[in-house]
Amino acid sequence: MATKPSTEFLAISATDLSPIENRMAVDRLRSLIATNGAYIKSQDGVADEFADENGVESSTTGYLANSIPTMTGTSAPSGTAIFDAESSPTYAAWKAFDNSASTRWARNSAGQVGWVGYDFGSGNGKIISKMVFTAPTSGNGEMPKNFTIDGWNGSAWIVLETITNAAGYSTSETRDYVFTNTTSYQKYRVNVTVSQDGANVTMGGLAMHEYVTALSANTTYHPASDYYHNPPGGTLSVITNVVGAVYSHSSIYASGYTSAFAFNDDLSTRWAASSNNTGWVQIDLGAGNEKTLVKIIMHANGGGDNQCVDGFTFLGSNDGSSFTTLYTMANGQATTEFGTGAGPSLATFNFTNTTAYRYYRVNITQTGTSSSRSLATVYELYGYEAVTTPASMTIVSDTFTAQTAPSEASLVLLHQPISSVTLNTDVLAYISRDGGTTYTQGTLADGGEYSTGINILTINGLDISAQPSGTNMKYKIVTANVKEQRFHGVWLQWS
Repeated sequence: MATKPSTEFLAISATDLSPIENRMAVDRLRSLIATNGAYIKSQDGVADEFADENGVESSTTGYLANSIPTMTGTSAPSGTAIFDAESSPTYAAWKAFDNSASTRWARNSAGQVGWVGYDFGSGNGKIISKMVFTAPTSGNGEMPKNFTIDGWNGSAWIVLETITNAAGYSTSETRDYVFTNTTSYQKYRVNVTVSQDGANVTMGGLAMHEYVTALSANTTYHPASDYYHNPPGGTLSVITNVVGAVYSHSSIYASGYTSAFAFNDDLSTRWAASSNNTGWVQIDLGAGNEKTLVKIIMHANGGGDNQCVDGFTFLGSNDGSSFTTLYTMANGQATTEFGTGAGPSLATFNFTNTTAYRYYRVNITQTGTSSSRSLATVYELYGYEAVTTPASMTIVSDTFTAQTAPSEASLVLLHQPISSVTLNTDVLAYISRDGGTTYTQGTLADGGEYSTGINILTINGLDISAQPSGTNMKYKIVTANVKEQRFHGVWLQWS
């Protein structure tokens, strides 16, 4: 990557562009990249022809890992476990955050009340919108039944979510609670007003997760023609880390093998049944979230030949009790699909399905290749749904550093509409100076045709002075309304 001095970046310095200057910007974009590489940064701008995938953030979106570290004490290694009371040091609040199923926070309370939470520390606030509760191996009957999830605004607790009559927990069960939150809080808590047994209050494990919305999504890079697009006919992953999903199982071998581990996108964990060589694991996508799955990818094996999946059925249901078989792998046939290694191996299974189901279950009917069979186990199960229309696409740039906080910015976009589009409705563009925390939408205008089928779209002199002051420049391009589109390059300048 080459960097040009500001005077060579464009022959103009103002960001409010005339039609002639628009063309100059695009021509300079093309010529600079053709000479110097994929994209070019300067003191007051960036040019990216999408000659490779550099300059655009990865297409990853969703919940980040647990924001709380594995705690070894009230304030170790960082942050602080907070609480209203503890039964004893054995049930200290920090033990709700130590990632151990055999320990827990608890307090004795005839009023069935109590709270536990976490303080990230001054200046380290997080926008938490998902909490994961894990019942302990002992005391699961004391988990919360009625409670609120609260954030501390510096002077008072703000209720973010209220849960009433939560179902009872089985031993080591993991459950997601997802809520709307767009505010960064330093402290969060779970405030229990009624526990499951109506007496003591406990929390076996509590994780807090941030949702990442700033990264690119549904982008496909076309290396032969150097553009990003959202072609129809792809597949969409729907049953790994699903927001609000509930997991269940026929049985578990031990607390570290719970059903949620079959769907958490982490091959270091797994579900395993307590029975010798059979068992099932299930996901409930929730009412209104039914999906029509047509493919699954399963990571199985582990523990050698004895634990490889050797026969299973994949089933769907909308009532949780009456299931339809969607795919069958007869006993003795799956070993060749998965192989016989000691670690998790992958196999893909396609099937015909035209019904959207709420519940999906994989039922292992046989494991192992020897007469002495071992645990029924699944490391990871991914479900895929057919997509027949283009998905909405978001392209977010890397962060580019300005010398000083700019007050305005302009953008030139090389755009190829495959579907008929309306500017600022089907294609939208935004600019940020604080690293993508705050964006200002610009008004895209038609700058004419660059080449056959490729148009020049512009944003001229966008006022970004109302954003929090910063020098971390980003642009964001968003498509909407199932319109297929291609983007060949972006030029961004600030002042």
